[in-house]
Amino acid sequence: MNQDSLAKRYFTRLFSSLLKLFLGFATLGFVPRALGPVDFGNFNFLTNIFTTIIKFLKFGFAEAFYIKLSRNQHEKKLIGFYVYYIFVVLAILIIGTYGIIKFGFQEIVWPDQNRIFIYAAVIYAALILISETYRIAIDALGFTVKLEMRTIMQSFFASSLIAIFYLTGSLNIRSYFLIHYAILIFIILFGWSILSKNKVYVFEQLALTKNQIKKYLKEFFT
Repeated sequence: MNQDSLAKRYFTRLFSSLLKLFLGFATLGFVPRALGPVDFGNFNFLTNIFTTIIKFLKFGFAEAFYIKLSRNQHEKKLIGFYVYYIFVVLAILIIGTYGIIKFGFQEIVWPDQNRIFIYAAVIYAALILISETYRIAIDALGFTVKLEMRTIMQSFFASSLIAIFYLTGSLNIRSYFLIHYAILIFIILFGWSILSKNKVYVFEQLALTKNQIKKYLKEFFT
């Protein structure tokens, strides 16, 4: 596997971040103006809640995964173990959300929120978590530049979509969620493609033995 140099990874990430910042400023006025104060506030309220919940459920697990994989890049089964942990986090998020709504606590937890948008925010948070998993694995294995180059393309695509939807009068909270879904799915597909081209097949890493599971549980939780 041909890894990128540390300097190249740093400057590519820096350029990508600056470009996203610039494009964000360029489209800054489109979203709140199109969605209006109520829907714009609802979008931020719901997505912030679920992304914060996910950060809490990860318990610093992502940082530990990055450190262990970057130090032991030959040990690809770490990816499989981390993916199972992500499955658990997603299951807690989905079941917890369904339970809150099912047992009538929706108005207490998410007052005045449409149920459709609550579930839309769950999907948004789940896609962010999955895309972050690919990003962490790619960074740890030294393929940052390849992902960042594709992220730059995605940033242009996202900004173009927002501008087109705004200019055509189609930008609303529903289409805004869909735009984010498209962006995150692209990142996930890019990540999967980069790992596969470097012979890191995520699904193959899910085949863990009992001894490997016990080993990783001990390493991560003790």
